[in-house]
Amino acid sequence: GRSSYVLRPRALRGRLTPLAQSGTPLDQAKALPPMDLNEDNVNRALEEAKDMLGTIFGNSAENRNIGITGDVELVDIDGPFITVRLVGRFWHKRVDVLARVQNYVLTRIPEAIELQIEDPSQLDDTSVEGGYKISKEDGSAGKAGR
Repeated sequence: GRSSYVLRPRALRGRLTPLAQSGTPLDQAKALPPMDLNEDNVNRALEEAKDMLGTIFGNSAENRNIGITGDVELVDIDGPFITVRLVGRFWHKRVDVLARVQNYVLTRIPEAIELQIEDPSQLDDTSVEGGYKISKEDGSAGKAGR
């Protein structure tokens, strides 16, 4: 009969992955209680973002060993605006790093309306300090084995 098509909650118990271990970083941020806008909470949200988005930052020995040293630091809070600094080298484009950190932090701290960069030059992926400086010598991967 029709009852064979009804999901039985008892059959699902024990099979669900806790939210803290599944979903996107944004899903995980939404599952946590919102925080008030203050310096301690912004620093906490930035640390959480670095953990959740771990592979894009230099916060593990594995990443630092391959030259990924990127970090995001709080510079200032002015009303609902948070200003951050990007330092080091990132695996991803700096503008994408900033967007992903902003999505996470604004989800955790609903009072904040914008996460802005301290200086637009910090979004330049071609600077030696900040990104991927690709020289002609680095482009030799296609010549391997010839």
